[in-house]
Amino acid sequence: MNSFLLTLPPHSFGIALKGLPIPAPLKENLLLAGQYMEILLSEVTRMQRSAQLRGLNGTTAWLRYASAAMIGALYLRSLDRAERVYAAMVTRGYNGQLPIDSTLRPKERFAILAAWAIAGCVTLASYRI
Repeated sequence: MNSFLLTLPPHSFGIALKGLPIPAPLKENLLLAGQYMEILLSEVTRMQRSAQLRGLNGTTAWLRYASAAMIGALYLRSLDRAERVYAAMVTRGYNGQLPIDSTLRPKERFAILAAWAIAGCVTLASYRI
């Protein structure tokens, strides 16, 4: 799912989520998690690199302790970041629903229809032998 989330622009993922028959709070959580997944992954990578540079290679008990400490630190950092992001969203007018515009202009609809038609013709032409 991570590769799927990282390949879509956030607004496209939001439009896709809007059409699913799931509760609105779950949609919002998925959208926000998708937007901040890359940030969390980079933070995990940075923490692992710093642990390796500090010489974290020893007995397995020590590695488990250090990994647990790293997970706890990541949780606390994520919680702090989530609180700051939520406060910033509230100050910018967040009211519990993310603004997702899914209406397409006529030109965009025509472009999508033309792309589908071309893709369909190419697919049908490739099956004719």
